[in-house]
Amino acid sequence: MKKERPKMIAQTTVIGMGWTKAMINKLLPEPELKDNPNYRNAAPMKLWPEALAKSMMETEEYRMEKEKADRRKKSAQKAAETRVVNFCNRAEDRAGTIEIIVLNDDELRERTLRHQEAIIEGREYAFQAYIERQQERDERKGEYKSLEEYCEEEGKDYNYYFENDMPRDIKVHLSNVKEETMQRWIVNYIRHQLTLYDGVLRGFKGNAGTDEASSRFKNALLDQIAKHYPAYKDECERQKVEVVYHTGTRMERDYLYA
Repeated sequence: MKKERPKMIAQTTVIGMGWTKAMINKLLPEPELKDNPNYRNAAPMKLWPEALAKSMMETEEYRMEKEKADRRKKSAQKAAETRVVNFCNRAEDRAGTIEIIVLNDDELRERTLRHQEAIIEGREYAFQAYIERQQERDERKGEYKSLEEYCEEEGKDYNYYFENDMPRDIKVHLSNVKEETMQRWIVNYIRHQLTLYDGVLRGFKGNAGTDEASSRFKNALLDQIAKHYPAYKDECERQKVEVVYHTGTRMERDYLYA
């Protein structure tokens, strides 16, 4: 009678049962090697009998190795958490050392409007270029549509983008902006243009806890901006609340552009 072949399991399955690679190397025999059926050029799969792995888990030797592995894991997690906490504290402290350029309110508002005008104008011209490139690509494929049709597909007003004096229209739009919007623009302008905010954030990248540190740095810097520009204290507080509202206990993601 043909002997039934034991069920074999791969290393990922063994690890999923609670083993570590170190425990596998120490407690299990050399694996059976089998070509990977999905990736021909990949390394051979390592296989062990499932029954052997399960029976080994009932031994005292396994229990002792498991306890040691769990202790090492907890220790590593604690060390990682400590590094993140220290990093976030340093990020928060960094906000107190950032120089904030102080302008009188008239100049600040004028600079903010000019900056916002450049942002909007850049976006509008970018859309124009996008539509024109799309038209050129389609024409090379023998498809012909008017600019009006492309704008309609994108939900944009053709006359605004291709017929009117766009810079003039932008100025008219900005002259009628609500004060609450203006204050949001002003605080954003101070943060991005009158401090080293963005440069500091770029220096955070690559560290564990970057998102949390960036949120705390932003909030701390907003406190500093409120001290230098007390007229915009309420807006600084609103932007701090906005971070909490959008993220809750999660980290702020798009911190460069919030």
